Amino acid sequence: MDVSKDYGVSTKKPDILKSLIVRFLAFDKKKLSSVIGASRAGVYKASNNLASKDELLKLQILSVLSTHPSYGHRRIALELKVGKKRVRRVMKLYDIKPYKRKARWRKRRDERRPESQYQNLIKGICPLRAGVVFVGDFTYLRWRGRFVYLATFMDLYTREIVGWSISTKHTKEVCT
Repeated sequence: MDVSKDYGVSTKKPDILKSLIVRFLAFDKKKLSSVIGASRAGVYKASNNLASKDELLKLQILSVLSTHPSYGHRRIALELKVGKKRVRRVMKLYDIKPYKRKARWRKRRDERRPESQYQNLIKGICPLRAGVVFVGDFTYLRWRGRFVYLATFMDLYTREIVGWSISTKHTKEVCT
């Protein structure tokens, strides 16, 4: 029986063949392939319907990401018990990207040192008026081939430099 003669359907077009195969999935695939004049491999490939499986996997991936937003394709594959390459392909196909965790930077050198005898007394304090909290800084500048040392004192509320001292020697007199 030739479908193209009976129903006026051109069997040359693959999208029409796929729609026929999907419509008659309940039939035996060997008989179906002989009726519509397509290869058995083509019938099996069309009956697998990879797009619907991908759509189902997409929904499963999104449900995993709703509970674990930073999982990548490997962890999602472990959670769903499917292959990681398949999960990666579907995530790329539907442009699904997990939340990217950012590493928090820690000053590890200070963790190994004992605590200083001079504690930071203004850590976490926000000054409410001028003239209450002052901070200082000390730096060196290259000037005419030599180093000049500069100490500054700043009002933390106004961010205004209220005092400074400059010297050619790196001594405690610069800060007083």
